[in-house]
Amino acid sequence: MRCDLYEFKNANTTRLVSSVILYYNSYILNGLYENSADEMTKEYLLGLSPGAWIHINMLGYYQFIGEGSYSYIDRWIKHWRYQGSADFVEKQKEEMLV
Repeated sequence: MRCDLYEFKNANTTRLVSSVILYYNSYILNGLYENSADEMTKEYLLGLSPGAWIHINMLGYYQFIGEGSYSYIDRWIKHWRYQGSADFVEKQKEEMLV
């Protein structure tokens, strides 16, 4: 019985963390898409998955501030450069093939 309760809590925690990552990534991708100036950037963003989690530190210390804590993400979104990111992704793909 105790093992079942542990597995139940673990499964629910995993689902919660997955949902938070999906929301966070979707929020960022949506903001980038809305602020995109050209169709090439929008096409690139449409090919990205909100399910990616490699950029998230799963072992880190997190501090959640109140309601206004999204302002830093919004500032980052406004200054994001599509071409630099696309070049980086392509370089990573090439290195994986070698």
